[in-house]
Amino acid sequence: MTEKTKYKPEVLALKEELISLRRHFHKIPELVYDCFETSKFIAQKLKEYNYDEVKVGVAKTGIVALLKGKSESPCIALRADMDALPIQETNDVPYKSTHDGVAHMCGHDAHMAILLTVAKLMASRKHELKGTLKLIFQPAEEEQGGAQSMINEGALMNPKVDAIYGLHVWNLMDAGTVGIKEGTIMATTNTYDILITGKGGHGGSPEGVIDPIIIGSHLVTALQTIVSRNISPIDSVVVSVTAFNAGNTYNVIPETAELKGTFRTYDNQVKDKVLNKIQGICDGVAKTFNAKIDFTLGTSYRATVNHKIPTQNVIVAAEKLFGHRNFDPILFMGGEDFSAFLDNIPGAFFFVGSSPRGRSSHNRIPHHCSYFDIEEEPTLLTGASVFIQLIEDLLM
Repeated sequence: MTEKTKYKPEVLALKEELISLRRHFHKIPELVYDCFETSKFIAQKLKEYNYDEVKVGVAKTGIVALLKGKSESPCIALRADMDALPIQETNDVPYKSTHDGVAHMCGHDAHMAILLTVAKLMASRKHELKGTLKLIFQPAEEEQGGAQSMINEGALMNPKVDAIYGLHVWNLMDAGTVGIKEGTIMATTNTYDILITGKGGHGGSPEGVIDPIIIGSHLVTALQTIVSRNISPIDSVVVSVTAFNAGNTYNVIPETAELKGTFRTYDNQVKDKVLNKIQGICDGVAKTFNAKIDFTLGTSYRATVNHKIPTQNVIVAAEKLFGHRNFDPILFMGGEDFSAFLDNIPGAFFFVGSSPRGRSSHNRIPHHCSYFDIEEEPTLLTGASVFIQLIEDLLM
């Protein structure tokens, strides 16, 4: 298959601009809801493209843009996330992050470049739209649930969205491939904090203390039995303790200890079972050692569950571009707050392979690392082409 038959020709014509946009965003990463520079740039572009409405300041720095066709409905939404990660980039590239300690190490720069390119191309075809195209640029995907915040502020209304689609560049897959499946495609992810309060004392006289380090050690061991002895082996579950902090010197048993961690599964009902088990273990260990244990659930994203018809729409669009092939995604226990949109309306989330050339399945560059990067050309062209094909299929 030649390059021209794989990609939409109008996307191919904007290849250099598409890559340039990705590199621009890569140089100006911003965290959580504070995507001010990013949001200002995107809003200006959308206004230049003569979008009918460009609403800024949704969930602080989010944007909702409308391109109105012959009728208000159907209304199809496309979403791109905007936030970066608190990581110091170690890549030596011309487009390296200019913001110290912050970098686009997950691919959201590519998502914005793809959607902004689609925005430009569709603006020139507004007269062909039979309904409304809504573009959602969302902050705070990595943490704090920006999707739900945008929903709370009306992003799916006025007009009411009939279906929503999103994508994620994916270094677990070869660049330019597409991965999607009906049902759960990303895990429910949950963070937690456990504060153990005992009774401190002298390290040489431990008989009078309630040692939070011993208690924490029991907790770490007990939490591992949730997966091995309380959950069916058929269900995919991970419970991890990722931090254990207590004390700061040699001869003092501290009064408190703190555990941090995450648990993940592909099933929202299993998530509730795990949550109840963690709380039960904390209560039981606290009673055993006569201590106080406070369990706090932090950021929690539900599983991302694709709807049947929107999933088929993505597969049909991809087949029109790339022919009949296997579109099964490569999964892992990552989470995505696009789940909030899919909990409210029909939609689908798909992966676009982005692994740099020369990398086998055994040495992929992982997301969320200091040297993350993507194979730009096939990745960006594929993502934009699938979005354009979807719009043609659903709104033209």
